[in-house]
Amino acid sequence: METLVPFLDFGWSPLFGLRRLADSYVLAPRPEYYDLARDPGESTNLHPTAKGDAALARDQQAATLGRLLARFPPYQQAATTASAPDPETRARLESLGYLGGAGAAADAGDLADPKDMVEVTTQLVEANALLAAGRLPQALALCKRALARSKGDRSVLLAAAKIYLRMNRLKEAEDALRGFTAIQPKADVSVLLAQILILDGREAEAERLLAQAESLDPRHGAVWIARGDLARKRGNKEDARAAYEKARTVDPYRAGGIAAARLTVLAK
Repeated sequence: METLVPFLDFGWSPLFGLRRLADSYVLAPRPEYYDLARDPGESTNLHPTAKGDAALARDQQAATLGRLLARFPPYQQAATTASAPDPETRARLESLGYLGGAGAAADAGDLADPKDMVEVTTQLVEANALLAAGRLPQALALCKRALARSKGDRSVLLAAAKIYLRMNRLKEAEDALRGFTAIQPKADVSVLLAQILILDGREAEAERLLAQAESLDPRHGAVWIARGDLARKRGNKEDARAAYEKARTVDPYRAGGIAAARLTVLAK
């Protein structure tokens, strides 16, 4: 059994497990071992207290899982070298609720145990629901509580940035996005931060961020949308039109509709 979601979406430890008919072992920062015959609901973690045959079975499970995992690349390497889906596939996965997390941090360091962070996950889900419902102060309060529990959590930082943007608190949105990028850049976030800088007249830094976003995701249409917005702000309609057309060409599923709307406005 395995899940990389805690690592990929929150920067916490992934979980790996091995289940047999009579017992179950989970590799985590605080490992778990369960006697399924006596405890099918896995309510009592025997890992720290197992003795005799139970301790032997626990150690056998740990060794077997270790041998299995040794056959594969380290999860950090697998996360950073995985090929990105094409724009159509990505758009469909995002519409189904996948690929919505912040992404894995480059340096894992000492990772939190997911079982200790359930409250943070709950707070993040509730904050996003409150954001969707337009209850911004309540959503922000939950994000702040989550950040206090999981400092440097990029998923929570991104949620906080979106809330600040909806509240028109651009400086605080910028700070949250910079906190996200300082951990590890992501194309979506670099584009969003660039758009804030364009509004604030910091065009040179915005251009650097867009170049960074393009290097991270060469087919991300929002990069060209932002470049079109920057050209239009400068009064260069031809460059703006070319950028919007580029966005529609390279990324029709994510950027096609936005590009078409921008082109319509530009033609007026």
